[in-house]
Amino acid sequence: MKEKQTALLDAQKKLAGLAEHYRALKAPALADVQAARENVSRFEQLVKADAATRLELIDAQQKAAQAQTKLDQIAMGQAQATTDAEARARAIALDIKTLQARRDATTAAQVVRSPVAGSVVEVRNKGATVHGLTVEVVILSRDMTQAPSSEVKPGVKNETF
Repeated sequence: MKEKQTALLDAQKKLAGLAEHYRALKAPALADVQAARENVSRFEQLVKADAATRLELIDAQQKAAQAQTKLDQIAMGQAQATTDAEARARAIALDIKTLQARRDATTAAQVVRSPVAGSVVEVRNKGATVHGLTVEVVILSRDMTQAPSSEVKPGVKNETF
């Protein structure tokens, strides 16, 4: 259970780390796209004024397209990584809930209800099989009104459940 909780915390940290990582990747890519677009605008005006060739404009447009493609790839990578990390975190959280429910059900199934109110004094192992463990539980009764006998100590009820 603790491993799952640790894994959930790690998945949440990874998710937060992914956001920072892609934010750091996006900033320069956005700057490159902006610079490439401005360069295309300059070359468009230079081509209109016959100060640059059409080939230089096409080259600037290709560089702008490459910069945009790089930015798009970063965004798609971020979306994929974020989706994967979120799915992993949800799966781990579901595993934790399932394990807790299973633990609670197992605990409820193991509760031994006694017809005698008191404190457990001793638990004796009487045998083990593939179906389970047979134990004898000695309970110190809270009800001290029971008459003592030669086999039973005062305050102890000898019962088999």
